[in-house]
Amino acid sequence: MKTIILAAILQVLALDCFAASTVTDSQGRRIQFGEWSVPKNISIPASGTAHTVLLRSSEAQIVSEPGNTQIIDFIANPKTGHYWIGRRFPSYAFFADRIIGIEMSGVLNLKEGFSSAQAIPDESVELAKGLQSFVERPFSSHAGKTIQLADIFGRDALVGLASEGIPVGAVTEVSVGEKSIAISLTSASGNALKVSLDSNLIPFAAEANGRPVLLLSDGVERLPLDPSSPKPAEVTSENGSVASLQMSLDHPYTDVNGKRRVYLSKAVILPSSGLVWFGPYRCQMFLWGSKLVGIEENAMKLNLYVSDRRIPTSVESKAAFRAALDEFARAVSSGAFKPTSQVDMQALFDSDLRDQTEIVVEDLRQSGNDLEIKVRRTDASDTRFKVSVTNGLQIGKKEKVSVRRVRPSQ
Repeated sequence: MKTIILAAILQVLALDCFAASTVTDSQGRRIQFGEWSVPKNISIPASGTAHTVLLRSSEAQIVSEPGNTQIIDFIANPKTGHYWIGRRFPSYAFFADRIIGIEMSGVLNLKEGFSSAQAIPDESVELAKGLQSFVERPFSSHAGKTIQLADIFGRDALVGLASEGIPVGAVTEVSVGEKSIAISLTSASGNALKVSLDSNLIPFAAEANGRPVLLLSDGVERLPLDPSSPKPAEVTSENGSVASLQMSLDHPYTDVNGKRRVYLSKAVILPSSGLVWFGPYRCQMFLWGSKLVGIEENAMKLNLYVSDRRIPTSVESKAAFRAALDEFARAVSSGAFKPTSQVDMQALFDSDLRDQTEIVVEDLRQSGNDLEIKVRRTDASDTRFKVSVTNGLQIGKKEKVSVRRVRPSQ
């Protein structure tokens, strides 16, 4: 069938190689191509010196779908035998021995071209080959890579405060090296983003507004993340807020009774040091010396989840993060993920917390090497308690904090 399609195209082109024509795609739809434009030279980025290639364009329409019309570009380098065909892309480049179409539309679309492995004596032959590959796929699809930019930069970096907006943006610059290609972008929210890709078009580095971004996902292999991830996390320390990232996770698992459940959790990462933490979504986060601790309120108990795990802040970061994420997922699925330590507030303050009221964490501080936790009863008594936890996760000091109530003036 493919041979018949190609032969038919070649017959049409033999009559008038760039005249209007109609071909049938793999789904049986007739696609009508208008007359191809006269060739013009365009310059596309390449390693070293930019390449000059020939560009022809045609308007293509699916006959059975009036209004479904797209501009099709055919780009060829007669000297090298490289060519490209597909719906028009805003930018083109020559990298890793092929012509690539580049487009930002919320995601980063990269369409790869073809090579005849020899000089092109007649453009019509390569156009016919290109048309064959074009009609064998659905009209709007393309071969190449789709990179989920939100997985790399976070949705906020793409759309900003307009959370319901469509993150379109634009390609602003393409720089090609021997083994990598760097694509600069402007997001819909005005952020200057940059992605560097290897010869397989897999991201290995990224920047946002001139600052390096810790690459936790390459945007190609999807992770089980919330669409808003990554985003700034709320992490405090003895010196105030800490620059950090949060990635929301939903882990389906089967409990001991055989029921399917979803474990709502998150990953928190410190880009400056590579410190990484996994645990329940509702945990309050604190940087305790060289460790991250998450504290979860559980009735009259406080669950502490402590991590000193680090991942590289270099090109190995995404592989290391994926390994840590998979390890966490296995622990959740098997039921092996448990708090590192637990503070039983009722056991410590029996006479004051005997009535089963609930408590909330009000403040976290570092006192010397100890972690000081301040909690408050949620009832009208408004009583507060302090507990310190040592580096060895033992209970240190404990005290009930008296609250002096001020009567309103008459």
